[in-house]
Amino acid sequence: MSEMGKRNWVAIFVALATLAAWEHGGFVPARMALGQYDYGMEPTLAPDAAYQTLSQPADIEALSEQEDITADFLDEDMAGALRQNAGVSLDGSTYSEQPLGPCDFLGKGVNCPPVWYTEQQVRVIARNRAREKGLSWEYLPEASTTAGQAVTATRLTTKSMTFDAADGYYTTIGRHLARDSENRDHFGEFTYWGFQSWLQWDRVSGEWMSARDSESDLYTFGSLFSPFGATANVYDSYVGGFNRANTHYFEYYSQIHNWELNGRIRPRIRKDRLVLQPNGRWRREARPGPYYSFLYGFRVISIKERSLFQSRGTIYDSTGAGSAVYGNYNVRTGNDLVGLQIGGDMTYQSNKWQWGFRGKAGPMVNSAHHISEIRSGGTDPFAGSFPNDRLAASHSSVACVIEFGVTGKYMITPHFWLTGGYDLMWVTGLALAPEQMKFETDPSPKLNSGGTIFYHGLTAGCEWTF
Repeated sequence: MSEMGKRNWVAIFVALATLAAWEHGGFVPARMALGQYDYGMEPTLAPDAAYQTLSQPADIEALSEQEDITADFLDEDMAGALRQNAGVSLDGSTYSEQPLGPCDFLGKGVNCPPVWYTEQQVRVIARNRAREKGLSWEYLPEASTTAGQAVTATRLTTKSMTFDAADGYYTTIGRHLARDSENRDHFGEFTYWGFQSWLQWDRVSGEWMSARDSESDLYTFGSLFSPFGATANVYDSYVGGFNRANTHYFEYYSQIHNWELNGRIRPRIRKDRLVLQPNGRWRREARPGPYYSFLYGFRVISIKERSLFQSRGTIYDSTGAGSAVYGNYNVRTGNDLVGLQIGGDMTYQSNKWQWGFRGKAGPMVNSAHHISEIRSGGTDPFAGSFPNDRLAASHSSVACVIEFGVTGKYMITPHFWLTGGYDLMWVTGLALAPEQMKFETDPSPKLNSGGTIFYHGLTAGCEWTF
């Protein structure tokens, strides 16, 4: 064999020995992040050798023996890669000097729940109106078919105006509590939303009309009448202050606050996966698909309302002298609902996007009350009485809350998300202020707690996990 041939065989032998040593890990460069192992990942370089801090054999052995790595977080291929590359950065983070758990070691995924998380959002909500109740009619003498018979047109009701959307604040603060024997994560959550208030009002004005009292004196007064003491003949409406008015005014105010203390259970239905990023780094990610969670907890809702019906008028006698009449009907109600609730959500996760549905419902006990004040006065020759009463009542009744919504999230960073959603909520068994109004000369103080409010609106903000 020639000298040249001997040198070629030596070179081939050295190359084969080097390749074998490489395959058995004897010459893995210090900057190599992951080799081409049986899970089919391409080799890549870590950004800096300074990331390799878990280099002590005892630390590596302790990390590889953790049951969570193989049992709950990684499949066998991923766990093998982790053991063979202990101390190598997979997501570009800087490690501490102490061995870390698999969540911190690999990055973020569904199987790596945050310790704390919070949502900070703005919620814009609209609500429905109360049941319709007539408040003001106008007498139309030119439309009368029989002298003295009232032909009227409705001018004002409790549904004459529509509530605008009200903006408020929404926050949730949650903490990871534990993982149970069935591989489910448990979280504790506190939620508040509120500061929404609605205020609407409407005013109507009447025309002038004339009539004579029992002494045949001619009087001129407004054409607006209320349900107080109305009869077929408007001249026989003996309740003063609210009838024969020039203006009627109605105002409705409502406010809501909501507090919740919930527990949340989130099953781990899929294992996370290692994904090679375009920048050459590995990151832990949840597998795309639907994920579920279940909620149970305690809820408190406070709904305060106020309604005000005002009547103002001037009555002139035959000499032209005028006297004012007035009427105020003011109602304040409070609803304090306390109860338990259950719920859940279904979220479909795909890369940086999440979208899904959420809902919850529960029976409540409503401690409701109302205070109604009726005041009227002035000089009205047609009036036999001016109502002046103060009514109050309270009792507890059964209520119900049902809530449903759609949600969406977009990931800015693994710890910061933009969030949005649209929610609907029904609350039954409420004492609404307009529904307590009783246009009677001797009204009952009984509380009506059969009202329902429907809320709906948009939520937008951010979620931060840490």
